[in-house]
Amino acid sequence: MDLDARYAALPALACQQKCQAVCGPIQATPVERDRILRRHHRVLGHLNRRCRLLTDDGACAVYADRPLVCRVVGLTRETACPHGCVPERWLTEREVIDLMKPLYQGAYR
Repeated sequence: MDLDARYAALPALACQQKCQAVCGPIQATPVERDRILRRHHRVLGHLNRRCRLLTDDGACAVYADRPLVCRVVGLTRETACPHGCVPERWLTEREVIDLMKPLYQGAYR
């Protein structure tokens, strides 16, 4: 399964885009970082605990290419949205691990 297929397999979530306060330090795989740099000319990192991928108005500047770790927020009961957004189905912790493991093992380059 390639990176885009992995992203597309996630349950849908009608995001209200109110969660910028939880956009703290994130990890992304090298392939995700490279994609963001290549497509958006942005570098992952944080400035004063604020994600550098957020625009001045708090929107994610790379939303279509955001890393998997950002995509799963709100999709598990443990990371449920504080604003009431509910996914079409909840992911289990095992499903999240299974989705992320190949990425962090360098399966996609």
